[in-house]
Amino acid sequence: MRAKRLLAALAASAALVVAACGGGTSSANTLIIGDYQDVDSLGPYWGTVMASDVISATEIGLTYLNPETVQTPFLAKSLPVVGDTWLMPGPDGEAAEVTWEIHPWKWSDGTDLTCADFQYWQEWTLLPGNIALTEHAKAIESIECPTPTTIVVNYATLYNFMKYGPGFIPKHYYSKFTIGDGSATDMVTGAGFRASELPNVPTSGAYKFESRTPGIEVSVIKNSFYKNPVTGEGAKIDRLKYIVCGSEATCIAKYRAGEIDFVKDLGASVKTLTDDLGDAQKELASTSVEFLRPAMDPDLCSVGVATANDPEKLLPNREARGGGCPTSDLAFRQAISAVVDRDALLERVENGVGAIAFAPFPAQASYVSDQSGRVKPYDPTLAKQILADGGWADTNGDGTVDKVLSGKRTEAVIELCTSLKVSRANATAILADAMDDIGIKLLYNGGSTVFLGLADIEDSQEAAQQCNLDTGHFDLALHAYSFGTPDFSGYSLIHSSQTPDAGGENAQRISFPETDAIAEASLIEVDPTKQVEGGKLAVDLVTDKVIFIPLHYWLEILIVSPNVTGWEHNLFGGAFWNVATWELTSAGN
Repeated sequence: MRAKRLLAALAASAALVVAACGGGTSSANTLIIGDYQDVDSLGPYWGTVMASDVISATEIGLTYLNPETVQTPFLAKSLPVVGDTWLMPGPDGEAAEVTWEIHPWKWSDGTDLTCADFQYWQEWTLLPGNIALTEHAKAIESIECPTPTTIVVNYATLYNFMKYGPGFIPKHYYSKFTIGDGSATDMVTGAGFRASELPNVPTSGAYKFESRTPGIEVSVIKNSFYKNPVTGEGAKIDRLKYIVCGSEATCIAKYRAGEIDFVKDLGASVKTLTDDLGDAQKELASTSVEFLRPAMDPDLCSVGVATANDPEKLLPNREARGGGCPTSDLAFRQAISAVVDRDALLERVENGVGAIAFAPFPAQASYVSDQSGRVKPYDPTLAKQILADGGWADTNGDGTVDKVLSGKRTEAVIELCTSLKVSRANATAILADAMDDIGIKLLYNGGSTVFLGLADIEDSQEAAQQCNLDTGHFDLALHAYSFGTPDFSGYSLIHSSQTPDAGGENAQRISFPETDAIAEASLIEVDPTKQVEGGKLAVDLVTDKVIFIPLHYWLEILIVSPNVTGWEHNLFGGAFWNVATWELTSAGN
């Protein structure tokens, strides 16, 4: 599952996406947290919920969204007030001027966190060769520092998330490294945040990094310099240890054995395995939507399916099907949408738990309108007709339709790139049967490389040849998104300029003048009513072009041990939004 990257997220909230917890501890006052999969990275380019759950403990924001979805100051002493500390236009002709006053604060190494760290965030984000999200930093003309705790942000253009404030990073640490030069000190390739370096990274939140063993665990310990600005209290639990179970069932078994206090990232497909746990089982509405994500570039898609997942060698490489990229074709995407039986998938894969999705955005957001009438209905006969009308036909009698794409006759043999989650393998099998009936061969390619960031991919030549979102090496991806705010923000996701190598999240390489125009308009809109109107237009367009094929909204399943107190659900803030206030009442379940 994907999430916002760090430098955007720090500007928005102290805690981010979704998670969970369990039954026993391996040492006094250590909370053991289980997830079936590992973080992708803990550096500035992370992009998954797994990483977000750790970052929620190690970083804070100027503000956060409380459980009632009300923006609340945290590092900031107060929210900016339009007409007072938020001027549009600014006094010197800028598009806007926003002034923030922050509490006196220290990084986890004892260095003062000051306005200079906000200034350096903008400078660092815009360095040539950086792959961080840049839209906020580009909107800013300058950041001035009248005092170490006063941040005056002058905007050259309006920016939709101005209300959350700019980001900040530890200048004294980040400035030690280079960007984009390919050297051993290049942060783009992981420098500064490798496992051996993590304990040196200054953090702003309740916890700091202790250690990481990739594929095994991440450990964070209490930051002695952290004090809640309202209560003056530090973190209650000494250590959080995030362990990788390998599967949801293993996480649940470890909880039952008293080895884990908190199990997160469970899906409805394993709900029945936790139904006997009483109040420890948390069934929660979430912002997570599961979808199929088609590659849109006619020249960039799957590089082939791993031999273990393709024993018949139907798609050892792209050339084996003719060389084209089938999902870049609109009729092909429409046909897939029409052959997806969402009701059957929900029932057979998720045990009927959750809700059918027709939009790839959170149902709780005011900009998401009912899309059921715009999505092609489940109808295999219609799907066949759409393919035929779109020029797809079985010209060689092999049972698979084909079409000339970019001058290459291409067979409809496609890869589905996904994680190792069992429910996704089950869903793929159902989808493959349905697509086979209309002449499309779907091959499961589940593995551990789908969410790797570009920095990690570059460190592994083998991974570079496997399915991955950031490299664009996929035909269809099956995963989910969680959303950290109720506001529409589609620029990084759908604008053609925002590919992963440019710091964006447009892994599909979406490129339409219409989506670019809507994304650009949403980026500078600050009026809440117009933001909603723009979001609705974007959702309609995304649906009509079949940019995503939504399947269902998750019911989030967490296991929280009775020994954990202080946990509170926060729809947009994530499971760890207030982890600093949690307590362990005993050392086992």
